[in-house]
Amino acid sequence: AKAFGKKSDANLTKMTGLKSKIQPNLELTLAANQVEEFITESALNTAVIDNGVYAVGVMFEPFGFSELSKEYSFYMDASSGEGVFTDYLGDYANYSKQSFYREAFDTKKVVFSEPYKLDGSWTMDVSYPITIEGTVKGVVMSKIDLHSFDKIDSLSVEYPSLYSNIQTDKGTLLYDSRPDTEV
Repeated sequence: AKAFGKKSDANLTKMTGLKSKIQPNLELTLAANQVEEFITESALNTAVIDNGVYAVGVMFEPFGFSELSKEYSFYMDASSGEGVFTDYLGDYANYSKQSFYREAFDTKKVVFSEPYKLDGSWTMDVSYPITIEGTVKGVVMSKIDLHSFDKIDSLSVEYPSLYSNIQTDKGTLLYDSRPDTEV
């Protein structure tokens, strides 16, 4: 695959007979197989181990992951306590129109969504562009439970008025350690 591995390294770019975990009919080069292993294990570990992140999606532009596959994406949902790969994101025509994908793709920057309620919890999406040599090949998106910020310790005997807060780049308050009556 042109996206992963340099053409000059024949061992990385030749077909290996290895099949994709995400698209079982897709044969991968050694480089693409190693990248898939890395991104699926990273998504699994992030969504299952990190109590604040409960879902991770990875989406690529057409042929961005492999020159043999027009579409490649997966969604790791850990809301059940275990990692489950799904096709929740759908196909490119669906996910490429979503703001979490489009904004990260267009700006080539990390993008934070405005907070929203999902299943009764305040949530936000964080999207990161996947770039190779300056070209965006896709986007990684994480769903973050804003209640996970409650773990931030901002108590101090020496500084009783100390508090902490987290804001988006647009100034939206995501977290404030002070009781609601003091904010």
